[in-house]
Amino acid sequence: MSCPSYRFVPRLAAALAFALPVTAAQAQTCGLPLPIEIPDPLTPYVHSGNTCMAGNVIDSVEGIALPHRDIVYQFRTGGGGGIDASFTASGFPATMLLVKGDPANGSSTVVDFGDATVPMTTGPLADGVYTLIVTGDPSHATPQCGTYTLRVGGALTVPDPNC
Repeated sequence: MSCPSYRFVPRLAAALAFALPVTAAQAQTCGLPLPIEIPDPLTPYVHSGNTCMAGNVIDSVEGIALPHRDIVYQFRTGGGGGIDASFTASGFPATMLLVKGDPANGSSTVVDFGDATVPMTTGPLADGVYTLIVTGDPSHATPQCGTYTLRVGGALTVPDPNC
């Protein structure tokens, strides 16, 4: 009995990695969420993505099933800051959830939510890590995904890592 040759696998993996957009590849795992950084409150963080190119990274939060593909962002605040998040979505009913904690690695609590028609304004935020999830509307049973542009503004107080 002979074993098939898998010499093509590294080349195939490399070709797929270069074929995928960087944002989709970065958001595929909970270990590598996209960071939200707002160094200047007058300059919002803006990012475009396509949830169809992502996986279903977070499948539930606080018992709420999230059955659709999602892109995950994270930021940390020292407390007292706040964000304004809004986005446009094309071709699907998009939802965003702001969660205190990391739902992939422990307990988390839903802080706020919004969609393409209702922006999210949240603050002041307590000290800690926050996860922002962009996904399809959880109330739709059939798979929902598409393109979007996320805009996050506000003032985040980042704690001093030397304290």
